[in-house]
Amino acid sequence: KDTAQKKARMKTFFLHELSAVGLCVLSILMPFSSATAVTITVAYNERPPYLVSNPDGTVSGLTATPVANAFHQAEIPFVWEKNPTNRQLQILKESGGMYCAVGWFKNPAHEKFAKFTKAVYRDKPSIVIVNLNFSAPPDTSLAEILTRPDVHVLVKDQYSYDPYVDGLFARLKPALVQTTAENINMIRMIKVGSQISCWCRRRKPVISLSKRVSA
Repeated sequence: KDTAQKKARMKTFFLHELSAVGLCVLSILMPFSSATAVTITVAYNERPPYLVSNPDGTVSGLTATPVANAFHQAEIPFVWEKNPTNRQLQILKESGGMYCAVGWFKNPAHEKFAKFTKAVYRDKPSIVIVNLNFSAPPDTSLAEILTRPDVHVLVKDQYSYDPYVDGLFARLKPALVQTTAENINMIRMIKVGSQISCWCRRRKPVISLSKRVSA
């Protein structure tokens, strides 16, 4: 009964119109050689199933594991450093050291102060997580949802949701509510009805988490 009540509090919309996009490693705009002896700091923010801290100090996940494998194969020394996303961007803008961040979408704003690797992971299309009180026809487009006056979109501060979604935000100018909260807390905010919707990638662990999360 308790599980059924939790499941009834939230629901998701699968946005078929969104194509899969690549998550990249964002790094400082500076020359780099594989012969460099200096250890590179690889910043991350806890984000299952993409980036997950392990007891031995390593990080694994859909984006972390291929990044770690690339460093190992190239025999480039690196160390993981856990930082909030805004702190990662600040360091990238201000630092001249060997620093990079994992799991960012490539966009013009970030290209002004950093460079990107090739995609390390091709993501699934997006879903929108909404409170149970939100309703829309099954064939509703994302643009139609964003133009509704009753919709407030909860987004992570300074985060890119891929070029297509970012472009809709810029063009349609929906009511965006920015937060620095972690994903799990954003889901809790949706659950209690303080906001209408937020974005997640279509991965079963994420959807399952939204159903199990406690208030």
